[in-house]
Amino acid sequence: MSHSPLDETYDHKDLIGLDVVTETGELIGPVIDILPGAANDNLIVRSGSEEILIPFIGPVIMSIDLAARQITIDAIDGLLDLNEKKDKRAP
Repeated sequence: MSHSPLDETYDHKDLIGLDVVTETGELIGPVIDILPGAANDNLIVRSGSEEILIPFIGPVIMSIDLAARQITIDAIDGLLDLNEKKDKRAP
């Protein structure tokens, strides 16, 4: 059985301020808040002037390194695009 970084419990305050990067090393931005949800929590990440929601689920979160202050994600197909489409909807 493989170990998931989500097998451990993290306090929300420990995740705030960590940088989120993709598995290829692309910096998305820092976690600015956590949005609790019924099925799973979402990281709210500041990327430039935008906020991106990253689901806090096993298929997306690859590793959490508190010492390095970094969360590595698998930017699965469409994950970052979903946020772009949401922000560009007509009012």
